[in-house]
Amino acid sequence: MLMRICRWHGCNKLVSHEEVYCDKHKQMYIEYKHKQHKARDNMIRHDKDEYKLKKFYKSIPWIRCRLSVIRRCMYMDILELYNTGRIVEGYTVHHIIELRDDWTKRLDIDNLIYLTESNHRKVHTLYDKDKETKLKTQRMLIEIIKKFKTDYSIQS
Repeated sequence: MLMRICRWHGCNKLVSHEEVYCDKHKQMYIEYKHKQHKARDNMIRHDKDEYKLKKFYKSIPWIRCRLSVIRRCMYMDILELYNTGRIVEGYTVHHIIELRDDWTKRLDIDNLIYLTESNHRKVHTLYDKDKETKLKTQRMLIEIIKKFKTDYSIQS
């Protein structure tokens, strides 16, 4: 039977290849997602920009672009690769320069990076600190993509 490591950052428990999280983190993830969806749905009802975002994330161009990014990153979180040397399967395609900041970069493959859920949360925590930290984090992510493309001879 094929096994893999639980996707929860820092958890090293082995789970079946069909599973994503171990039993402990599966419930934590479900609770987290439930809270997140409930808050997001409330926000979308009252915000036209959120509606625009939700519509975009269900569009065919986004789905194709997302898949291109995942393939370019070889299905792994390259932030984790360069920070820890670990090869971990990604989960979320992240806009380095957020859509609210520059809508024109929504399908720019060089503005997208594939991250694990935990690294995605960490990046957004850094974004929320202050503007200087956000810009520094964005520059770091762009440099990681450039380094990855150079190291693995990837053209975009």
